[in-house]
Amino acid sequence: MNRDVILLAELKNDNLRVAAYCRVSSNHGEQMSSLVAQQEYYNAYILEHTKWINAGIFCDIGSGLISARRKGFQSMMTACREGKVDLILVKSISRFARNTLDLLVATRELNSLGVDVWFESNQIRLKDMKS
Repeated sequence: MNRDVILLAELKNDNLRVAAYCRVSSNHGEQMSSLVAQQEYYNAYILEHTKWINAGIFCDIGSGLISARRKGFQSMMTACREGKVDLILVKSISRFARNTLDLLVATRELNSLGVDVWFESNQIRLKDMKS
């Protein structure tokens, strides 16, 4: 069975608070168009699911190497710590973090908070990871 089908079947819960994280590397033309496209895509995707609650679209422009320097990422993590997010949608692992240590620290914390993450293009779901 396709992972998308499994994901959507499991996430049809009422009042699921869904956020998205978008990031581009620079504020140049193509990159900014990509950021806008990501925001529009996730807003529409969340709205398509009438039982989902939009918990925010968090965005950053710049390097993904150090999460502490990304204000949108930090705001998203704060919302998760405050219990305002159940699921984060993100285009890919590389949009979420470019530094392996930051990726591991963030995903471990999110997992401990009970927040799931769906890395769309990688077809990876944090809840499905065993280690």
